[in-house]
Amino acid sequence: MAGFNVINCPQKMRGRNGSFLLTYFGDKVGKRKMPTTKYLLYKKLGNNMNEQQFWQLFDEVNSAADGDMDVKCQLIEEKVTQLSGADAIAFSYLFTEKMAAAYSWKLWAAAYLINGGCGDDSFMDFRSSLIAQGQAIFEQALQDPDSLAAVETDEDYDWCYEGVQYAVNDGVEAAVGDTVSREVSLDSEPSGDAWDEEDLADLLPKLAAKYS
Repeated sequence: MAGFNVINCPQKMRGRNGSFLLTYFGDKVGKRKMPTTKYLLYKKLGNNMNEQQFWQLFDEVNSAADGDMDVKCQLIEEKVTQLSGADAIAFSYLFTEKMAAAYSWKLWAAAYLINGGCGDDSFMDFRSSLIAQGQAIFEQALQDPDSLAAVETDEDYDWCYEGVQYAVNDGVEAAVGDTVSREVSLDSEPSGDAWDEEDLADLLPKLAAKYS
């Protein structure tokens, strides 16, 4: 597997000197793949997928899918499957990095309004679906979650579509040849200030008006 080395290291070890540490999953037990003591140490090299290429993949998918989430997920998986092992791991890390960046109370409020409620799992699906919308919408939403009110979607569009994460994981697994768990730690709480449901109309007035 070119581009990374399999090594043994402690469970709590993290990458150093610009490296990223990702769990390597080996033996399959029942329906779950159990982690071994092996890890993939991926060094961030100049010839691996960068952020511009990461977002270009989603641009191409969005142009072809025309808002159809099933088609979008199929195309994401196909495109990631076609990457080299090293590029697939880089894509996986970048995807998880974006998931972590979107872990904020205010974006959770946006998901709550759009979806008519939003628990932990649904918020993960919301963040992955937001990434799949592309760089412009994602980065604007990080700065101002209320900007999502201006995003035009079909009436039945699912902002908490769970298939995006499966498409990424399945594509990476096919490209690498095994399951890679992205080791990016989240804070115990989302960033920003927590909110109460009665505060949402003031916090995100455009979304509250659109989805009330």
